[in-house]
This record gives sequence, structure tokens and C-alpha cells, in this order.
Amino acid sequence: MVKENNTQQNHEISIEYVCIYYTHQYERMAKLEEQRLIISNIVLTLSIAVYAYGFSNIDGLTVFTGIGIPIVLFLANLFAISYILHSADVIQKHKDRAKEVLKEFAEYLYHIDKKYKWSEKWPRWKNQILIHILLIIIAVIPIIIYIETII
Repeated sequence: MVKENNTQQNHEISIEYVCIYYTHQYERMAKLEEQRLIISNIVLTLSIAVYAYGFSNIDGLTVFTGIGIPIVLFLANLFAISYILHSADVIQKHKDRAKEVLKEFAEYLYHIDKKYKWSEKWPRWKNQILIHILLIIIAVIPIIIYIETII
């Protein structure tokens, strides 16, 4: 049994419980990453479909195609960015919690885990954000074209 050093109360925690907790945190992280990718893919697919079909005739822009659709795409991509940032924060909390449990109750595993971590200088979610920023910039183009045609 692994013992926790706690000033208020001492209780024993088995290494199996530590492994289950650690695994559970990483399963939750994987689910969040999967949800983040699904939302990003849905918004990306809708954006590309609308760009391909909605703006095929730039000369014939209406208020709906020149202002309405781009604003909806802008908001959808903004939502995706917001979700990506929120999920990255929640994932980091799960990761921190898992590491803390290893550090407290399975120090040997914690040192192994720490020794073999890979660099997170540029995580994948930042690439997703860049794609959505690009789609937001593209959504502004029909608005500019429409405004220039009515002026």
C-alpha cells in the first residue's frame, strides 16, 4: 500500500487506485480532444462548403450572401476557437491532476513520466486555431466586396 502524507488524516491508497485515477484522467483528455476535433471538423466542413457554393458568383452578392453568410461563418469559427481554447484549458487541468496523483502516490512512476515527456512547444490545438482564424479572415472578404459594390 502507498501512504498519503496528510496532516488532517492518514489513509492508504492502493497503487491500483492510482493507476485507475491516472488512466481516467487521460481517458477524459482523449474524449475532450476528440470532441474538439469533431467541432473543428464540422465548422471547417461547413465553412468550406459555404465558401465553395455560396460565393461561387462574387459579382452577384446579395445582402444574404455578402453579409449574412459571412457573419454566420465568422461566428461559427469564433465558437470553434472558443471551444478549442476552453477544452485546452480543461485538458491541462486533467493532465495536471494526473501528474499530481503520480507525484503524491507513485513517485517512481512520476519520475519516469516526467523523464519521457515530449515537447509541447506548439500543440495541435494551436494549428486548429490558426485554421479557424484563416477561415474568419476569408469570411471578411465577401463583406468587403459587397460593401464596395454598394458604395
